Amino acid sequence: VHLECGLPTVVASDSFGGPDDFTKQTSGVVLFESGDGKTANVFALGEMMQLGKVWKLIDGPAPGGAGAAGAGDAQAGVVVPPEARPMLEQLAAVKPAATAADMPRYHAERAALLEKIAAVTGGENQQPWLKQVIDAHAARVESAPTDAAALTVLRAWTANIEKDHRGTSAAGYAAFRSLTAEYTVKMAAADAKTVADVQKWWRDQLESFIGKYPAAEDAAEAMMRLGVGHEYVGKEGEAAAKTTYEKLAVAFPNHSHAAKARGAVARLTSDGKPFALPQANTLDGKPFSMASLAGKPTLVVYWGNLYRDPAGEARVIEHIKALAELTKSYGDKGFQIVTVSVDDEPARAVQALNAAGGLPGTHLHLPGGLDRSPLAVAYGIQFLPHAFLLAKDGTVANRNAQVGPPLKDEIEKLLK
Repeated sequence: VHLECGLPTVVASDSFGGPDDFTKQTSGVVLFESGDGKTANVFALGEMMQLGKVWKLIDGPAPGGAGAAGAGDAQAGVVVPPEARPMLEQLAAVKPAATAADMPRYHAERAALLEKIAAVTGGENQQPWLKQVIDAHAARVESAPTDAAALTVLRAWTANIEKDHRGTSAAGYAAFRSLTAEYTVKMAAADAKTVADVQKWWRDQLESFIGKYPAAEDAAEAMMRLGVGHEYVGKEGEAAAKTTYEKLAVAFPNHSHAAKARGAVARLTSDGKPFALPQANTLDGKPFSMASLAGKPTLVVYWGNLYRDPAGEARVIEHIKALAELTKSYGDKGFQIVTVSVDDEPARAVQALNAAGGLPGTHLHLPGGLDRSPLAVAYGIQFLPHAFLLAKDGTVANRNAQVGPPLKDEIEKLLK
């Protein structure tokens, strides 16, 4: 009958130096008719990641709507009133956007129909439709960040839901999506002089949301984004980031973000501690052991060939070449490099290594990408590339090493 996805999760390109934002769809919900003409049962889509213009399904679907964007509070099924069925058919018939410029029209038409469906649905059954109204309006804002009228409508709907549906999941849902949409608007208008102010606003708003909706379904996501936001500031934001990650892990121990939050705490407190990675294989399928690094200064580099444009791939290749220069300078003195690929497809990592002319060292990979690979989760890696410099005894000498002259000085000290 209908497919509904919420807003994607977006990692801004400027946070990792990429040409495009990294976009994933955490979940979606499919409504299908059960046969009685009144109730549409649901199943949840798995997580999807956007590669270029294509969405790749990462996880398989699951029965029921739990955890799915738009599934709302009705876990056994979403009630579709008879008077709303023609509107659902109109919703499915909304002409898809042919271009990016046409996206605001597409979302506006969907929002208008979803508003009508929500209006003829009452009680708990109204919750999923209210969420879908918010999704549509938020998507309209994000597709046209300069449209002040679209943002005004989204704010009005959010305020009404927070007032009239206080204490429901729809209230927190609306507040978070309105917040993320407004952040998109502010970032689109920011320049070098104002971006720090926008980031400060973003952190303050996330803090406020978490305080107001500590148990909302998006609270863990807000905490993770707040932690990343604090880290984006630099070293002065690390203490606040650590506190945020710790709160996330305690408040939501079973959430998918919890393990990465614990890993981020381990990274932020790793100075002078033994560096440890989960059991893994190299890109060519050989088993790897941390014991093989004993007695040698080691640079552990997290990276990924995640780009699908020539300029992005060129930057990755140049970084690999810079690492290769380090091995030329210090490899015969005992220095070694271990890379950790967070590519979903190992072949992408191999392709980049070959294009760079190779890189002496050990190259590790486990499935799951930046968010789910046990190698990345172990230290809660948020930005790429990220490097740890290890001393001969395997302890962390620098948990945020940067390729350049200062790194060479550190390596020379460790080689003595």
